[in-house]
Amino acid sequence: DDRVVDWMFQWRDETPTAGRCVIVDIDDKSLAELGQWPWPRTVMAELLGKIAEGEPTMIGLDMVFAEPDRLSPRRFAEILERETGTKIDLPEDSLDNDVVLGDAIADGIKVVLGYLFVLEKDKVPPPEERPIPGGGIAWEPAPPDDFELPLDRAHRPLLNVPDVGVCGEAEGFFNAGTGTDAVVRRVPLFLEYEGMPYPSLVMEMYRWSVDESEYTLVWGPNGMLGVQIGETFLPTTPKGQAMLNWRQRQATFPYVSVADVLAGRASPHVFRDKYVFVGTSAGGLHDLRSSPLNAGIPGVEFHATLMDNILQGDLLRRDELGERGAFTVGLLLGGVVFSAVLTYCPAVIGVLFGVLMLVGSVTANYHFFFLNNVQIGVTFPLFSLVVLLLVVTSVNYLMEDRKKAYIRDAFSHYVSARVVDRLVRDPRGLTLNGEEREMSIMFTDICGFTGLSELFDAAGLAAFLNEYLTEMTDILLAGDGTLDKFIGDAVMAFWNAPADQEDHAALSIGCALRMQARLAELRLGWEERGLPPVHIGVGIHTGLASVGNMGSRDRFNYTVMGDTVNLASRLEGLTRPYGVGILVSEQALNAANWQEHSRYVDQVRVKGRAEPVRIFEPLVKPQPEEESELWNHVIGAYLAGEFAAAQEAIGELEEKYPDPLYAAYRERLLVFETDPPEEWDGVYTHTSK
Repeated sequence: DDRVVDWMFQWRDETPTAGRCVIVDIDDKSLAELGQWPWPRTVMAELLGKIAEGEPTMIGLDMVFAEPDRLSPRRFAEILERETGTKIDLPEDSLDNDVVLGDAIADGIKVVLGYLFVLEKDKVPPPEERPIPGGGIAWEPAPPDDFELPLDRAHRPLLNVPDVGVCGEAEGFFNAGTGTDAVVRRVPLFLEYEGMPYPSLVMEMYRWSVDESEYTLVWGPNGMLGVQIGETFLPTTPKGQAMLNWRQRQATFPYVSVADVLAGRASPHVFRDKYVFVGTSAGGLHDLRSSPLNAGIPGVEFHATLMDNILQGDLLRRDELGERGAFTVGLLLGGVVFSAVLTYCPAVIGVLFGVLMLVGSVTANYHFFFLNNVQIGVTFPLFSLVVLLLVVTSVNYLMEDRKKAYIRDAFSHYVSARVVDRLVRDPRGLTLNGEEREMSIMFTDICGFTGLSELFDAAGLAAFLNEYLTEMTDILLAGDGTLDKFIGDAVMAFWNAPADQEDHAALSIGCALRMQARLAELRLGWEERGLPPVHIGVGIHTGLASVGNMGSRDRFNYTVMGDTVNLASRLEGLTRPYGVGILVSEQALNAANWQEHSRYVDQVRVKGRAEPVRIFEPLVKPQPEEESELWNHVIGAYLAGEFAAAQEAIGELEEKYPDPLYAAYRERLLVFETDPPEEWDGVYTHTSK
């Protein structure tokens, strides 16, 4: 969260100060003119007098006079006598430099002295002296008897020498930070020492400037909420720290060199009605720290920034309880939605939604930060988002892996590897529950299988069937068909399930043609083994059918049912009387766009179905033009009921192009010549399967 706030400050436009803070700087220029630090306290007394001439609101010293001035006359005389044995007699009224500074401070100068708290325990014991209490302390609400102060605890104070410390309006610690981070983002308003809260330098400067005698420390279940000074409420962290609202990258506050003040080069009017902070920017004095906007800025600038925040009432605040509640609700809702998106949407949508949540968190932080000076912690929700992403992604991955394994296990024996891979990549088209969809159904059967089977013993028949069915199944799966079942020597298959296949009709017809071509090759080998010629009939129809898991509760198969299935089975049975290897319905032919490579066979009513259907034989290549013209002439006369003309034409056709289909028609026409149908509509009714 701290890093995010740093970025926010860096992105934000610079904001103006209240113009009420001035820094009097012990800079390198002053050290060059006045000598090395520390200077005689008389110089500091003169400096405070010069500043006081400008009538500032309050002066704060970002320094501590922890040791007697080594340049005081009496102190100097003692050192000289101890080191050289030379004794110097000083006038009785000769004042110590610390006394001079204390008298100057006590002479009506509005100054708050600074001191330092040592936070970590060291080998130096705490002094007997304690910091001067800075005003009264009240708690809201009243604390219980066993109340522990919700403040950072100090080990010991490093105080001003008594001649100086007792002379100011008040004194406050100038610790700029209590953490180990090199970047100062928060400064303590109060620290605990020996069970008492002590205010900071800025707190005392502000309290005295508004003429208040008491602080009210407001606390809650999680620690400090803020500090009330008169009409002003300062929000804090649970540890009583103020979150600084940084202003500018460079020259946030006006700096006036000590050398210029003492030399009269700086007008006293620059201090009128200002909060004046005396500190140092000299690198050799080791008071440089880092802020979110700057690296290596004087520590005194942290105090000036805090005072400016107080004056403008725009300290950053963090509503711990409200924030936690809002983010808890937001995280729960966002987590539910995000989980659903990751589970049910494509990965790209999940990533985009995650980015949207990230942008939303940053945008919300931006809104609260820039418009309301409220820091919204985004690290926890974003970390939770990442954890949620990892958990849901892992669970989805495992579920997806199990789903893929299930699909492969369920369909690898029924469909081709390509179809399985397509189902695994995109299972949205997979429906195992019953559904109705347009499908292409195929039935195949060995013609005269009963007589053929009598030529084998049980083992030989099984070997023959396995050889035949393996060859046909390989072609079926290679053609992206789904094997429904084996029914003895028959094969039932379908297309457009479980995966969607726009060209399912063409796939089924192409598969049938390849089966017949492969069977012709196998037939030669079987005949060499002494087997009679083996032929199969194939029937294909395209239409609506119900597909899904069907059966009992405990035993079921993924299969297809409906009138489309029955008609495909009937068409397979009709291949024998017509003497063709493949029969397809007009619906299948048109769906496959196979008209140019086909031969019209008949218009029939099959057993158990009143509606007539036009049937065709698909071909590998178109018929010869002459044969096609002669056949069309035969069919035209046949459909018109001109059976004699059709009989004459079929004789010419059969003479030039002998074919079992033409022979079948010749026999039918012989019957129709002697016993024509009473009401001829061009539809031939088959009374057997």
